Amino acid sequence: MSSPKPAAPAKPFKDQLIELVQTAQFAWFAGHVTTIFYSLVYFISYRSKGSFHKFSYTLIYLSVIESFGIIIHQSWKAGSLKLNNPKAVLADDNVQYILIALALLLVLPVISLSIFPFVFFSFFHCITYFRGAVLPKLGLKNQEALANKLGSFVANYNDLSMYYAANFEIATFAYIVVRALLWSKGFWIALVVYGAFIKFRYEKSIFTRSCFKKLEVRIDGLLSHPSVSPQIKQYWINAKSALKKYGNQFKLVQEPGKTE
Repeated sequence: MSSPKPAAPAKPFKDQLIELVQTAQFAWFAGHVTTIFYSLVYFISYRSKGSFHKFSYTLIYLSVIESFGIIIHQSWKAGSLKLNNPKAVLADDNVQYILIALALLLVLPVISLSIFPFVFFSFFHCITYFRGAVLPKLGLKNQEALANKLGSFVANYNDLSMYYAANFEIATFAYIVVRALLWSKGFWIALVVYGAFIKFRYEKSIFTRSCFKKLEVRIDGLLSHPSVSPQIKQYWINAKSALKKYGNQFKLVQEPGKTE
């Protein structure tokens, strides 16, 4: 009976780090870190409105495009995303977000509110990647406890962050509607482009539908006050009916299930 082979010695931390940073997944992680960093820079320098403030907005969306682009490329290589099927491509969350990021970078006016959903996504992606890929290589004494805390944090707050992200997307659309009605330059184009994005998200995301439902209930409650005229209430009822009717008739995403 042969004796068991000795376990291979662990690679030095430097070698493990070099291997890690050469992966596509690390580039994806770096994109999310950069998104968070330049978002902080953007809002910290918001009052100055200097050239670096404006440039940071560009860097935010370049980082977003890089991180989402890597996921799309990996999905395509794995065969889970087939580019010859336009409906399947447009139904993909990552495709929807990279398209709106490209529009915000190249076509639409600067909209600060639009940054917040990407910050939420990046924050939780960074925590998940750090816990799974970086933390095991650090060899900390309290590594397991820290990993458990990070795992619990993600489990408890990830869905809430998605809900907040959806709220910010709707708030961004509301802001665009107001600016378009005021004939601000570029906002009618933004209304069409971001409106299509919101329609995609409504059809695809349970969080977006939940946000709209809560908004509807809140408006119903406000308009139920006796001081509100019956005419305004009827306008709201008609508007709701028309939105639901045409929303159900014109589907941008056709798929069997509606899951996030």
